[in-house]
Amino acid sequence: MDEKSFKCNQCGKTFKQSQALASHKLTHSGKELILPLQRLAASHLVPSLLIDEKPFKCNDCGMTFKRSRYLASHKLIHSDEKRFKCNDCGMTFKLSHNLTSHKLTHSEENPFKCNDCGMTFKRSRYLANHKVTHSGKELILQLQRLAASHLVSTLLIDEKPFKCNDCGMAFKRSENLANHKLTHSDENSSNTLHFEKTFWLPKILRIFWTELPSVSHDICRQS
Repeated sequence: MDEKSFKCNQCGKTFKQSQALASHKLTHSGKELILPLQRLAASHLVPSLLIDEKPFKCNDCGMTFKRSRYLASHKLIHSDEKRFKCNDCGMTFKLSHNLTSHKLTHSEENPFKCNDCGMTFKRSRYLANHKVTHSGKELILQLQRLAASHLVSTLLIDEKPFKCNDCGMAFKRSENLANHKLTHSDENSSNTLHFEKTFWLPKILRIFWTELPSVSHDICRQS
């Protein structure tokens, strides 16, 4: 048998071994690029994905990283150096993405647009906060805050700092005390009491009318 018995049918080249001929034939099909790329991908996957080692450790906080450049970027957090400078205002930052975020304040562009009303915003979180206004949730949140503040001031806290000097009764609100003092006035009458109770008192304050002491009825009868 001839030493070069394996011949390529496309170009006529001959090879001593069948494996050499098979590898050569890849050059005619374009597949010769696939194998090197597969080998390169495999060599990258093994150290970075399949092996979960993080040999690069930060001496300041103990965090570990797979690659040295990740550690180098992380170390900027612990450094006082601010090497990223804004050309517009001169402010400096430790990290490049902080500078990128800051530069938005100098830009007139608002890349984040609301699909409901067309308003635009510099930051995605501003847009997210704005979108709440289209869902009705902002009204719920406001009502919840209002209810919470009302409960704290009127129900949870049982303090009554406004005291009547005539009878000693105490009230949570100054307006309640003012209305109560009418019961001790010499000019008061049953008609006046009825008028005050029915017309000018705010509706929310009428619930406190039950707090009037029994002495008020004596005054009404005496008058």
